[in-house]
Amino acid sequence: MSELSLRLFTDPVLRKPCELVEKIDEEIIQLVEKMIGIMYKNKGVGLTANQVGILKQVVIVNLENQTKLVVMINPKIVAVSKKDKIKVVEGCLSVPKIPCQLKRYKIVRVECLNLKGEKELYEVSDFDAQIIQHELDHINGITILDRSLK
Repeated sequence: MSELSLRLFTDPVLRKPCELVEKIDEEIIQLVEKMIGIMYKNKGVGLTANQVGILKQVVIVNLENQTKLVVMINPKIVAVSKKDKIKVVEGCLSVPKIPCQLKRYKIVRVECLNLKGEKELYEVSDFDAQIIQHELDHINGITILDRSLK
């Protein structure tokens, strides 16, 4: 796999929906390893494959107060707390130094595959829910600039 670099908001790849991962193979594992390095180098809490130029539904997030690294393949939100939308201010590695105010669900439940191809289910709240919603927006071609309350 060639060198990967963080894409900024002007890059059209960030506006494209990502494709499902059909097979978790060595290429996907290498992609995840490189993404982890890029995320930590840039002091992020989450990163998606399209943020490094790869249109695949691969997400990494640091959950539980940034103590648990989670890899999510083909993640999808299956439930949200409809009553509990909260205003938050978010930043983004691909939109540096431009914080945006937006609304996010307080609680989300997300299904995904792990790197072994096993189904996982996470129910998270508050900042963890915010991270997951942010990253799943990315794999759908949506940035915080699109969601900004302005």
